[in-house]
Amino acid sequence: MSAGAFLDLPGSFFSENRFDNCARIAELGDVPVLIIHGDADTFVVPRQAELLHEAAEGEATLRLVEGGEHSTVPTEGGEAYWGWILDFATGEP
Repeated sequence: MSAGAFLDLPGSFFSENRFDNCARIAELGDVPVLIIHGDADTFVVPRQAELLHEAAEGEATLRLVEGGEHSTVPTEGGEAYWGWILDFATGEP
């Protein structure tokens, strides 16, 4: 894993397990969802975030961080990243 990653799991953990995140996000029902993803992520490609966004049944917001890789989204997003979280948590548009 790259520097700054929160988990150091073997690759086999991911290849042998199936996570149907689109089904899981739909199970949340009508609740707001914020998805923040890096547009340069090669570990979980941005299309996966787009699919989650489309599968959400409630109000869903997708923010793509320009230049954000898998573990650099907060630093690449900077103030905008923290602003999106604050706005979401306080119900601001």
